Order: sequence, then structure tokens, then C-alpha cells
Amino acid sequence: MMYVPPVAPTYKYLTTVQHVVLFVNKLAANNCTDRTAYRESVFPFGTELPVSYTLLDDTSGSVSLGVTFSQYNFLHWGNVYTSDKDGYHYTISMQHVQQDWGVFDWVPVLGIEGVYITSNITNWDQNTNNLTSKTYITWSNGAEWTPLVAPDHDIDGNPILCTGECSLNLRGPSSSAWEATPPVYSNANAIGLLIGVGTIGTGLLFDNTDLDTFFSRDAGMTWQYLMAGPSVYAFGDHGGIWIVAPTTAQTNSSRYTLDQGHSWSTFSFPSGPQGTQTQLQVSEIRTSPGGTGSTFMVVGRDVNTRQPAIVSIDFSRVWPRVCTDSDYEDWFPTDGRTGQPCVLGRQITYRRRIATAVCSSPDGLDHIVSMSNCTCTYEDWECDVGYDQAASDAEDGIVCVSSGTLPPDPPLDCPAGTTYTVSQGYRKVAGDTCQGGLTFPMTTKTCPSMSSTTMSGATTSEPAPDASTGSPVTPPAESPASNGLIAAVVVLSVALVAVLIVVALKNKKSRGAIVSLTNNLRARFSSSSPGYNRVSFLDSDL
Repeated sequence: MMYVPPVAPTYKYLTTVQHVVLFVNKLAANNCTDRTAYRESVFPFGTELPVSYTLLDDTSGSVSLGVTFSQYNFLHWGNVYTSDKDGYHYTISMQHVQQDWGVFDWVPVLGIEGVYITSNITNWDQNTNNLTSKTYITWSNGAEWTPLVAPDHDIDGNPILCTGECSLNLRGPSSSAWEATPPVYSNANAIGLLIGVGTIGTGLLFDNTDLDTFFSRDAGMTWQYLMAGPSVYAFGDHGGIWIVAPTTAQTNSSRYTLDQGHSWSTFSFPSGPQGTQTQLQVSEIRTSPGGTGSTFMVVGRDVNTRQPAIVSIDFSRVWPRVCTDSDYEDWFPTDGRTGQPCVLGRQITYRRRIATAVCSSPDGLDHIVSMSNCTCTYEDWECDVGYDQAASDAEDGIVCVSSGTLPPDPPLDCPAGTTYTVSQGYRKVAGDTCQGGLTFPMTTKTCPSMSSTTMSGATTSEPAPDASTGSPVTPPAESPASNGLIAAVVVLSVALVAVLIVVALKNKKSRGAIVSLTNNLRARFSSSSPGYNRVSFLDSDL
């Protein structure tokens, strides 16, 4: 049954605008003055040298970095690496992720840690401009990925046959730069709700125009049709208000729902400054960053005046009542892989409004009801640095095998007397809090000192005995000439870096060249294991 609001939403043609209105969230940052606290990070780049880094996210106990390896942007892809819990050692999470000028299709599901949606270029190795992408979701901070499950029925209720390689594929942030389709949208105050634009099939073409709008109420585990055609959208009042508008056609109206898509209402835009019916080419819909308010702004271009315009919409009077306890439900996210409703090793129960409850939710709503750790399973582990996931895994979990390029042992940053750990090829997913169950113990070793002759897990510094005589074999002494040559190389290297730093201080444009040079030097001379690169975050402070 369609709900008809007792009071229609009010709307106002604000004016023709010359500048886009921005919501700015001011963040406080700690000022780090101790440069010695920085450590160099290890990446499995092999012989490839990175061109650019993009910090994608660091809110789920792990750092996600997008890395490109070519100066030519037409490749439209890069790799995404995720760190361990300390943010120093990185493993590959997803290769050939769609990107455009450093904008990666890497979308966090806000409000639920460890859940991300990304797009993978499936024909990256083909010489074609018509690339195809496939959308994946992870529930484990990028350790494991699965395609999005397509809806069971279309917009008219007819069954959809989608098997095999068929799945739901959505537009991401990289597409928003050159076409009027927004990326997947979520809000931390609308727990579990997602809206996106895409299509159903084996992949999504770059120039695909056969797009529809889809939504999910379980953080991306299952999806449903929302409406035909691409749209722009926004949530308000903790997910109680959804407002959408078409992006590919001029419109004089927009649609909204107060029961999460079960019924829809349409309102027409007010008259513009010239008294004519407002026709907009809508580009986006904005509301408060927290998504708790009831006021929206439909932003676009007025077709009549050919100027940017904003229509303000106020839903504060549409609600018949304030929500009570019976209007809420307890909900917990799950990826459906195990019998435990767990994400990142813990079960979190959220309190949210029932979809069909037409009522206003108070701003002070506390979404998290309870939290408890789960028992560790294979889903809580991933392959460590220097190990790759086997093509054919065990029935009950992943199998990690050596890639042949293990990290240095001992590590390059290993102060004498301190300890470090070496894994069996597995590490717990960063941010995961599971307890008990399946474990992969780590081996603890001691960093060597200059004076010690033995250490746990390290090679002795004394000469090894000769196999035939049993007497120690003394290594040949270095010649004065070789010592002098090494010293000359060191002096010249230091002088070169000093000159570049002076130039950088006078010309900020030179800093990128220094960063590239220092990274290349580290990649070639500072690593004691082939295939590994050390990247220092101090480079940005040159």
C-alpha cells in the first residue's frame, strides 16, 4: 500500500548559482615531529617500479594503497595493496583495479569495517579501448573477493536467469569523472543500505548505456532492482528518506520513498526565476554529510537559463510520527560463507529502522547494540608477504605457497637485541579480532648484534670450518683499493642526494623527481631480497 504523506515536502528554487556548494568536514590531525618513528614499508613489486601511490583507506585496521606502474593513463588500471596490522608489510589484494588518473574503484561500505567494493578490468591484457570490468566485494579487508550476486527478479517482477560468470556489476568512482553516473553510495548512519548504478551480465563495458539502479539492505550481500535507468541518489533521516533523480534525461521532478523502496512519491520542481517550469539536467543530490537530516539539494543545470541551479527540498514535515521501539530491528552483517554471522572476526549487532516503518528517527540513535568476537576460521587468515594463494585451495580454506621472494631475514630494520616474527605463510587479516579456533603460530627470532657470534634463527658471524681440515676458513681481507672505491661511491651518492634536496627546497616541482630517485635507489640497492622494494613515507617530507 502506498503511503501518502499528510504534508508534502516543501521545495524551493534557491537561485542560479555560479559555484558548487560543498559540505566540509574539518578533521583534526596529530602533528608528528619525531621523524625517527617512521619505518620503511615493503611491497612485492618485483622488477616493476611504481609511478604513483594513492591512499585509498586506513579505517579498518589496515592501509589500502592503489599503485600504478605506467605513466600512460590509457591503461585505466592499477594494483591495490593492503598492509598488515602495523602498516609496514603489504601484499597484493586485487590486480588490475579500474582507475582513472589515480581515482580507483575502491569503495568502502561506510559503517561496517572491512567491507569494500571494487571493479576489476577483465580484459586488461587485450589491445582494445573497450575495456570490461567486473565488480567484486570483500568482507575481509581485501583478503578474499567474490562477485556481486545479481537480483532474482527484474523491475517488473520477472525472474532473472543469472548463472555461471553472470553477476551484478556497478559503476565506481573512476567512471564519475567522465560520465554522469555516481559510484556506489552508502552512509554510516544508514547501516547496511547501498545504492548503485550498473548492469547484470558477465561484465560492464566502459561505454555501456544500458544501465539501471540497484539497492541492497544487507551491506551488499544481496541486491534488488530499484528503478530502470541510471540515477543520482542520497539518504536522509538515518536511511528513512531516499531521494532519486534521473541522470541521462532532463526532468522537472524527482522521486522519493519513505519506506525504502516499497512505495514511491513524485514531486515537481517549483518555477524558476522567469516563472517557467523548472527543467533540470540533474548532476547530483546532496544532503548533510552524516545523512541524518531531512533537507536535500538537487544540483544540476537549468535547461531554460542554461545556468547551474539548485532546488532545495525539506522533508521535515512529512513524517506522521516519531519512531518507537517497535519500529526498529536488530541486524548483523554476514557474508554467508560460514555458519557464524561474522565480519573481521566479530559479530556486531546493529539497531536500525524496519524498512516499512514510516516514522522519523531521532538523531541520537545508537546503532551498535552488542559486539563479540568469533572463533577463528580460514576466513580470518590471508597469505603473508612472500606467499601466494594456491590456484587450487583446500576444501576448508586457502593454501599459501612461497612465491620465491621471501622478505629479508632478519628484516632490514632490526635493532640489535630486539625481536621479530616469521610466519608460516599465513597472517591474520589486519583488523580481525577472532579468538581461538584455527591458528598459525609465528616463530620469534632475535635481531643480531655486531658483537654476537650466534643468534636464534640467524647465521653465525664466525668463519665456517673447512670441510676437509675442520679448521676455520678465514675470508680474504679487503684490499685498500676496494675500500677506497666503496668510500668514493658513498661520498658521490651523498653529494648527489644533497644537491637534489637543495634544489627541491627551492623548487617544489623537483620533489617528485627526488622521491622517484630515492625509491629507485632503494629498489636496486637497499633490498637484501630480490623482488622486494622499500618505500619510505619520509619521502613526502623532502
